[in-house]
Amino acid sequence: MPDRHAGNVGPSGRVSGSFPPAFPIGPNSLTNPLVSIKYVKAHLSLLGAFKTLGKRVETCPLEDLPVLARCLDYTPQTPRRWAWFVCLAVERFRRWTKHVTANQDVDSWVKAEAPPLDVLMVWHAYMLNPTWYAEDCLRIPRLHSLQLLDDRLLPAVIAMGDPAQYQPSEERKRAWVANTGTLFDPIEALKHLSHHDVICPRCHKRNTAPFLTAEGDGYAQQGFTLPCSQCSLPIDKSDLALDKLARDLVKDHNSPDTKLDTYFPGTLRGPTDMASTEHAKQIKDRVVQFKYFVRPKGSTTEKEWVRQINEDFGYSIEDVHQTLRSWSSKIGLLTRILNRILSAYTDDSPFSIDLVGAVIRQGSFTDKMHVFGWTSPGYFDKPIDEVVLVHAITRYHAFLDMMTSSPASFFVPTLDIDLIWHTHQLMAGKYADDCMKYVGRYIDHDDKVEETVSQTHLISPAGPGSNDSASHTAIVAARSLETPSARSSVGFWLTVGAAVTCVLRHTRRPVATHASEHNAVQVHLNAALNKKTAAALERQRKRRERKMRSRRQRDARFVRSGELDPEQYRRGQAHYAAFLMPVPFNSQPIASCVSVNQSQCAAVSPDVLHGEGVCSQQNLMYMHRAPEIVLPERAPVEGAAVEEVVVEEAAVEEAAVVAGEGARAVAVEEEARAAVVEVEEAQAVAAVLSSESGTT
Repeated sequence: MPDRHAGNVGPSGRVSGSFPPAFPIGPNSLTNPLVSIKYVKAHLSLLGAFKTLGKRVETCPLEDLPVLARCLDYTPQTPRRWAWFVCLAVERFRRWTKHVTANQDVDSWVKAEAPPLDVLMVWHAYMLNPTWYAEDCLRIPRLHSLQLLDDRLLPAVIAMGDPAQYQPSEERKRAWVANTGTLFDPIEALKHLSHHDVICPRCHKRNTAPFLTAEGDGYAQQGFTLPCSQCSLPIDKSDLALDKLARDLVKDHNSPDTKLDTYFPGTLRGPTDMASTEHAKQIKDRVVQFKYFVRPKGSTTEKEWVRQINEDFGYSIEDVHQTLRSWSSKIGLLTRILNRILSAYTDDSPFSIDLVGAVIRQGSFTDKMHVFGWTSPGYFDKPIDEVVLVHAITRYHAFLDMMTSSPASFFVPTLDIDLIWHTHQLMAGKYADDCMKYVGRYIDHDDKVEETVSQTHLISPAGPGSNDSASHTAIVAARSLETPSARSSVGFWLTVGAAVTCVLRHTRRPVATHASEHNAVQVHLNAALNKKTAAALERQRKRRERKMRSRRQRDARFVRSGELDPEQYRRGQAHYAAFLMPVPFNSQPIASCVSVNQSQCAAVSPDVLHGEGVCSQQNLMYMHRAPEIVLPERAPVEGAAVEEVVVEEAAVEEAAVVAGEGARAVAVEEEARAAVVEVEEAQAVAAVLSSESGTT
């Protein structure tokens, strides 16, 4: 790996933003980061290219669009033109996966195999659902080449230069047209990609479905329906999804030469197993034995079996959902397992996730990076500007460290950490290896997680706990008057309401903190959230806080009984979840400082309070903020004072319970009902397993 300080040396030869001497992740201590600045820059360049592509679609002249697409509006509220464009991009990605190979070096591969920007966008979104992506690459034969491509995406972006400006050779354009039947340039291809082929579930006739119709029932439209040209069956996506499920269900998973595509999606890959065929086999055994799926007597072929399943469920995947959920305990499977399997069946796509939805969801993250200016070419070229990436990479390693000590928790990182996490996932093979080696399990990333205020912060607000010099501190660094760069990663002057210059101080909590678990509290209402949504998110945050406290109490009992290592418990206790003072940003980025080149934990280092070893250009850090937001001064927390903090937290919680007893009662009741359902379901499944074991 390159030198850890490469690219971070200022004009005077001074290191302006060096990494810490080590990156602790659980029991491991790394001397080099898992994600390089070079790759983060490549990722940001790719996001910038996606934003440029979106602008091209938005401003595309009407004469370049098919006639039916000219009436599609393009607004943030109803981006119908963009949704249609993404649907075509997924179709082009599907065609590309049938022909792509991986048997070349990066430069040669870019010249001969690299797809257009819209296809790269779909591939990028697919990889950011890492468990589904990794399993699909194993399970689906047509995706085996993507598995071999492994970590190819970001090196390919670097080889391209600016992906938005990349121009392939004429030979590459001709090869693309020959393999996919569409033009290379995504805008030029719009007029020539008008139909998608669908197979009738009843008579197996190939039908040509237009993407758009004047009636709104095209394949790319919500009301898709198409009468079969042979048997007149009204085909919709529910029909196609059921047919896909039936074809997967009838594949023989007990033969000696069983292939991975005979198992259901969502059953092979686990946190510690790359391909648990035994687990997948057990699940399919139970589903196939369900009375509505049993092979009918007299059915001599798999095709007849598929037709019988389609007819029994009225060619509707919704009927399968209702039936399986009502019978889940009798089948011996938890509802969440069935839900995961069924989520892969939404249409006739060979992929296990809705790639159109995945691309559109990632657009929100791309927009945020664009607003910061981070996707602009050359934004991080100066060493002093790279400091923000140094901090983000360092904070990401602390995020992974937190994962090792809290395996049962669900964490959502702040935006800067999320950027590095995304970059790591784009190195699919390396990401899997690193997770297993350093965290001890494969960490999934759910891009459907609801956005909250913690996703509108680049820093972790003030709260307890850290365990190493790579921790995220709650110090907000204002732009130094001596800083030559207006976009310096040391921060900026933040204005909220009436501007009053003041020193940002801290509560009586350790100074360092980690990324939160959807638990930041807003200083002011996010413009994107109405009061009802904000209240719902607040209730969710409080429920997670209660769960976290319950887990800590459980872990304490385990330590006393000798079931948990005290050192592991200590590390877990260092990762407090309640970040009570978020610092929102407006239009510019604001970055937290991390304790770098320190010999001790940032949480106990008094130097961090004064910026020593963090922002050498200015010891005291200021910000503009609303005067009504008072942040009490933090008293040092040392040794025995930790117990005082715990007592204080308990008192605060007791007061909060009294103050919000009515609102909390509703949330507690909802949570209790959900827990009862889960327990009853688990008991029912256990009873089925027990009876089967007794019969055996």
